[in-house]
Amino acid sequence: MPSALYQRVAHALAVTRETRLAFPSILMGIRGRQTADDTATLILKDDPTFRDGRGEVDWCALCAAVDAVLGAPSDMKTGPRVRPATAHIDLQMTGAGTKGELVIEARFVGFSEGSRVRQSLVSATIKAGGALIGYASAASVLLDLPEGTARAASPWLPEGYTLKDPDPPTFDANEHRALQACETAEAAATEAHPFIEHFWCGVPEASDGKAQLRLHVAPHLGNRIGHIQGGLLLGTAVKVANAAASDGKRLSNISAYFVSPGVDPVLHVHSETVQQGRRLAVVRTRIVNESGKLVLETTSQHVLR
Repeated sequence: MPSALYQRVAHALAVTRETRLAFPSILMGIRGRQTADDTATLILKDDPTFRDGRGEVDWCALCAAVDAVLGAPSDMKTGPRVRPATAHIDLQMTGAGTKGELVIEARFVGFSEGSRVRQSLVSATIKAGGALIGYASAASVLLDLPEGTARAASPWLPEGYTLKDPDPPTFDANEHRALQACETAEAAATEAHPFIEHFWCGVPEASDGKAQLRLHVAPHLGNRIGHIQGGLLLGTAVKVANAAASDGKRLSNISAYFVSPGVDPVLHVHSETVQQGRRLAVVRTRIVNESGKLVLETTSQHVLR
């Protein structure tokens, strides 16, 4: 009989197919609401499935949730015929532990002016277990959708949603890759590196101030249009950068630039420490596709715990 995790992933795939929302948001069961005409709040319940080996919220889970809610105010302001595409995210952590229920409030700041590229600007506060753990800001390029198409009203499921077809679907070959990733992650899970670390990006290899990772693209990483969700790219960059920084240091802040979609079968993540002190380290991370095209570039600062 399939495991509970396998059944959860299969159900999320079925919902993703029906709603065309981002798989990570569905799997995590995030709840969201519009709290004003320019503000949205996202809630991720405390769930052991999404904790890392330290017992805190896994970086990919946290960044996927942050990216989802940062897009919501732009969705509200632009309407269903426009797709906000994340171009830049800044994340500043306070150092407080990321344990407990995650609550992220995002507020629309404004539209860019004086350029041919129109962008939407959003800021957010991030709390875990009631404690402030960080701030985020994002700039999204506003892309017109093709005639006759529209996106979902919000990046999360509406209240009371149930599958229209309750019968288990016949998954295609691509969806089976996500189910296989679930089985592989369950088999590889340990106390130090639990299921979710293997399921979304894997465990980086690190030595001498450098770290690397191969990220296999599959539907369980996807956003609303099938590319790797931007938050998962950011979370992967954080984890590889943390591995490159010396032991005892954790992320303080990161600035990420989204250059091209993550769509190749495999993406390559490389982090290199460019400045190493006793208390602070600065790490540069690049994610590229198989042909070497840049997908994401980040610069991050890491502080001694």
